[in-house]
Amino acid sequence: MCRLSFDRTCMIEQLLTAADTSTWISLAIALLIGLLIGAERESARVNVHVGLRDFLVLSAIAFVCALVNVWWLTAIIVLALSGVMIAHHLREPYEAGITTEMAMIVTFVLSYLVSLPGKDQYDGIGIALAIVVVLFLDAKPYVKKFFRETITDRELADAVRFLALIFIILPLLPEGRYGPYEFLAPRSLWIAVLSVSGISFVGYFLTKFLGHRQGSMILAIVGGLVSTTMMTQTYARRVKDDPETLASSWKYATLSNSIQFLRVGVLIAIATPQLLGDVLPALLSAALAGGLLAILLRSNADGPATDVTQIANPLRVIPALQFATFMAGISLVGNAAADLIGQQGLFVTAAVGALVDVDAIVMTVADQVRIGVLLDTVGVIVVVVAIAMNMLVKLVIAATTGSMAFALRLILSFLVMIVASVLGMVVVSAVRAAI
Repeated sequence: MCRLSFDRTCMIEQLLTAADTSTWISLAIALLIGLLIGAERESARVNVHVGLRDFLVLSAIAFVCALVNVWWLTAIIVLALSGVMIAHHLREPYEAGITTEMAMIVTFVLSYLVSLPGKDQYDGIGIALAIVVVLFLDAKPYVKKFFRETITDRELADAVRFLALIFIILPLLPEGRYGPYEFLAPRSLWIAVLSVSGISFVGYFLTKFLGHRQGSMILAIVGGLVSTTMMTQTYARRVKDDPETLASSWKYATLSNSIQFLRVGVLIAIATPQLLGDVLPALLSAALAGGLLAILLRSNADGPATDVTQIANPLRVIPALQFATFMAGISLVGNAAADLIGQQGLFVTAAVGALVDVDAIVMTVADQVRIGVLLDTVGVIVVVVAIAMNMLVKLVIAATTGSMAFALRLILSFLVMIVASVLGMVVVSAVRAAI
């Protein structure tokens, strides 16, 4: 037995007489972890004295500790390494941070983890974590620029508060439905709010992060994820300020509005997947037609200089609560109207509500389809009515904020999308009937 013996011959014998190659594989993986992290630290700064060789030695020490598997010996070595790191940090006054020291700790822990006997399942995890650590270490200038220049303190604070609403408030909300016509479903309502805000934030983040580096077409797409109404207003203002940009504004407004159909599809997929099969052909056809039309439209001028500072951060608590209140109100009024005058009342409520926010109508309808209040076919019709009314709002914005010429061109774009959506539904229905 050489478990408690630290004779060099005994350890070599243990390695050479291993029944399989798992010990050698563990050694190779441990050294690979040290190589990955050490190579990054070697090239990080010219004045850092801890480099590749040090990390390889550290991985080798971790491997030996795991191979011997004596807790008090490992504890002594860890204390000794800690003392070395502290002494190194105190000796190098220009080292303001402790990134290298933390990287050494991670290297030791991961190398020790993958070297434990009988723990082969940790090999993939160890390498994956090492790669993630290297990526974060290597991304230091980008991370600093992102949090110091791209993301403001207010946006970070809003994001933290919003995360609190997800992981603290959401688990506390009840599952049931309350109030007249069971209009209030706290948990479902809040999931809808989080879904809409999350998709909007993706577009907000991409718009702000990309800026003008990726061109007007990309900005039109990601801006459409935030708000197609806002983007339509942006292009309309540009036409009013400079009539020569009419062609390009029409092109990018068409592209941006085509994204709305994809956005609606994602929201329905999150809220009520069973409804997606009925509405997806129409949504995809409209989005594809709008995108193709935008590509075919010619323009010599570039897109608008979108000022992302005018776009509100979707991850804000008060607007989220306002959206939830609006959704609850739509549900109450719609259910009451449907009870009093039939489904026509629901269509009227959807049409009026879409003048303010089409997302609220879509999520409300999806929720009612999910609980069985509405049939799938009726839900599809209500969604179509809501989108059509929202288009009407954008046409009014285009005419009043921009020009009549811009509004007329936008009408053509909307007609193309509507016709494509109808054709898509007809074709799919015919194929299903034939099958």
